[in-house]
Amino acid sequence: MINNLLKIVIVAITLTVSINIQAKDINPILRKLDDVVAHRAQYIKQKENEINEMKVLLQRSPRNARYEVCDVLSDLYMGSNTDSARHYSELCLSLAQETEWCSEARIQGARIKLAQCLAINGLYEQARKMLNEIEPELFDDNKLSFYRILTQVYIWEAEFSTLPNSYEKVEPKVLQYRDSVLHHEVETIHRLHTEAIIKGATDHAAANSIVLPMLDTMSFSNPNLRFIANTAAANFEALGDNESACYYYALSAISDVSQGVMEHTSLRRLAVKLFDKGDVARAYNYMNVCMEDAKACGARLRTIQMAEDLPVILNAYHEKVNSQKRSLIYTINFLVALLLVLAFALYNLYKIQKRLKEARSQLLDYNESLRQSKHDIEQALLEVKKVNRDLKESNQIKQVYITNYMKQFSTGIAKLESYQQMIQKVAHSSNYGKLVQTIKDTQILDNELDVFYQSFDETFLGLFPTFVQDFNALLRPEERLPEPEGGRLSTELRIFALIRLGINDSEEIASFLRYSIKTIYNYRTKIRNKALGDRALLEEQLMGIGITEA
Repeated sequence: MINNLLKIVIVAITLTVSINIQAKDINPILRKLDDVVAHRAQYIKQKENEINEMKVLLQRSPRNARYEVCDVLSDLYMGSNTDSARHYSELCLSLAQETEWCSEARIQGARIKLAQCLAINGLYEQARKMLNEIEPELFDDNKLSFYRILTQVYIWEAEFSTLPNSYEKVEPKVLQYRDSVLHHEVETIHRLHTEAIIKGATDHAAANSIVLPMLDTMSFSNPNLRFIANTAAANFEALGDNESACYYYALSAISDVSQGVMEHTSLRRLAVKLFDKGDVARAYNYMNVCMEDAKACGARLRTIQMAEDLPVILNAYHEKVNSQKRSLIYTINFLVALLLVLAFALYNLYKIQKRLKEARSQLLDYNESLRQSKHDIEQALLEVKKVNRDLKESNQIKQVYITNYMKQFSTGIAKLESYQQMIQKVAHSSNYGKLVQTIKDTQILDNELDVFYQSFDETFLGLFPTFVQDFNALLRPEERLPEPEGGRLSTELRIFALIRLGINDSEEIASFLRYSIKTIYNYRTKIRNKALGDRALLEEQLMGIGITEA
């Protein structure tokens, strides 16, 4: 029952993983890989700098500390220069054998590391012989690395073998040694990876249900990413899901290149997959990188391994390039013919354009003349409108004031007749003292002036009801004049009311208001100093105050 439930859970996880993978888009990861490959010299340089620092440290270290430094150098060179990795492994073994403080376990560890380098260089028989000699006296501390490397030796030998069914022959031993690795593995991530590899021998989907959650938590800088992503890709390839296989091969290749690894497995397999999909240009580029790096790091067996795929990809790439060249030649010939046609057409167009240019020049001159005429007409219309407005306003003012003053003049004549009759009565009574007193009395004149000014104010405010508000708007807020009471204008407002009516001469204003010229001048100056803007423009702005239409 429990086994059935376990199977159901594994199937569910596998289906979930498959759904997630189908949602992945391979194009972004390939663009990322293209960028990383284009900058691989930078990553190689970084690793070289790290190696050079360790070499300097090796020279400065005492003899009893050189073993650890050589061990690190061997690991650093393992994926980038196989000969150098072997050199520092041999140096590790030499230091371990020559140094008194080194234990037998450390000497044995150095021999295991050297066996790994021999296997990487293709010396599988020597590597197996060295490991077989070690196995009877294997220390516990070295068991994990021993079984790991022994497993790799058998896998690499089968991978690079030209004999048929090579892996099937060694598969039982590989599974046996992987079980031993799993038995001694302590770190969780390596243990899970080993479990996935073992499961992958029989159930690729179940293997991926282990490694894919691990990959979701890893960044490109994680050194384990390259191995685990390669395992996931191989499982997908076995399941026939080439799209997902390409995705994880690309992920593994990015990790390889960014860590300065030059012995490529994932990138080579990805190139073959992309070639099968028809992406010849990428496949050619990736395979070239694999070949160049394999030569640079001394991975001769990788070069031999690529010899099967590279010619096919190279021929396909060259055929594609030649096809593009042929297309380019046809295109160039077509473009030359098209250019000739265009040249002939351009010559005719040039002649037409020249005639059009002349016609356009004449048209522009004509348009300019029309624009100038239009402008002049608009200006003239504006002037006419202004004159009409001024005339209308002037006529309205004249009409109102003439009517008003005719009434006032008629009233004045009647008052003069009444005054004359009163004087005659006084004269007939021979009361000359009263006559002289009556003639000298100014009360009548003052009353008449007051009536006259009241009439003027009422008439003006009738024509310009908002005059006081509009005039105050031209003054600073704190200097504005008070609103007139009872419809009567103050002296200041009356002066500027006369100016608005066109009486601008101070002498005329003084005569009208019965003040001295100096007083009128002082009033005008005082008000101009209160202007909100330019004081010199106050009276010009005053003329903009218009008559409110009834």
